[in-house]
Amino acid sequence: MLFLTRFGMGRSKQPTNVKRWPRIISQYNIMDVCLREAITPRWIGFQKFLGIHEISEKMMNVTWQDVVPELKDLIFQQLKEKSKRIEDNLYDINLCKTLLTHRGDNVLEEIKCDKHLEWSTVGVEFDHSLLLWHIATELCYYDDLTRFNHPSITKSSKISKCLSDYMLYLLVMCPNMLPKGIGEIRYRDTCEEAVRFFKQKKEVIKNHIDKACYELLRVKTEISLEEVKGDRCKSVLFYGNRLAKQLQALKPEDQSNWGCDEKWEMISKVWVELLAYAAVHCGWKEHAQQLRRGGELLTHVCLLMAHLGLSDQYQIQKQFIHQPNRQFFEALFLKAYKKPRSECFLCSLRCLLCISDRSCCCNKDLS
Repeated sequence: MLFLTRFGMGRSKQPTNVKRWPRIISQYNIMDVCLREAITPRWIGFQKFLGIHEISEKMMNVTWQDVVPELKDLIFQQLKEKSKRIEDNLYDINLCKTLLTHRGDNVLEEIKCDKHLEWSTVGVEFDHSLLLWHIATELCYYDDLTRFNHPSITKSSKISKCLSDYMLYLLVMCPNMLPKGIGEIRYRDTCEEAVRFFKQKKEVIKNHIDKACYELLRVKTEISLEEVKGDRCKSVLFYGNRLAKQLQALKPEDQSNWGCDEKWEMISKVWVELLAYAAVHCGWKEHAQQLRRGGELLTHVCLLMAHLGLSDQYQIQKQFIHQPNRQFFEALFLKAYKKPRSECFLCSLRCLLCISDRSCCCNKDLS
């Protein structure tokens, strides 16, 4: 088992004996896993014979990525916007509960694409949606990489892929931190179908993930997929393919300048909403268990959401925030900090999360 652990640390070094969050997140990619199994059947068969395939598969396919500042800023700004909406509505608990139910549908609604793509968000269970968007993100990423070359890949696309791989890691390795469902069954069925497909195209794709994604995108998904895979199979492989094609051909209304950058910005925001939905629907017991080992990004997002008032665990009494008091405190903070009260609070959170901001009031000498 020690050999398997070392063998599986290809691209990054696993953090060990960490008591504080090391600002890295785990990555798990379904295409990498299935392609490796398709091109090395003898090694996989030997593992299955020894009864260690399931354990070794998880250990050998986990990698790690640094949490880049752009990812922190994206999460913070998106949650800050939701918090501002609640504050503007005097911390309406019903509005808060509504915002906490969004898992990608709100982003699609903003660009008027919810009717075309809601089947992949609120139209299915959370784990189903996660797998759909993970496959679609992977296919879109390598399709753009092939068509536009590496320099044209935007930061939003890298962030989207990073969050996509992290969410799949949670589904496979930490399923108790996600909303309950049949995610493990869907994942296994999807893997089996992907391995079968890659074996059929083995001579063409070899061990190239970009060619594997290209061959997947060539599959026609206009036909009824239920007739192809049957009702019992829970695989979402070709549904993810269908979603990827819709995203690549997407042209929202009133968006004349829509392009590759705007598409990836939208996809990254969808992933942040999925991340926030998972964070707030994970029990505090599970979060606490992760904090003992340094914590997950999901736990830190949950704590940030609680600080911003994005939680249904408590309710702020409206008599303490009625308009006269609000005006008094706003005037007080403007006089002391030259900034509104809400911005000062958010500055403190940015400092806590180590998000650089030269304009932060905490960096000024107030003496």
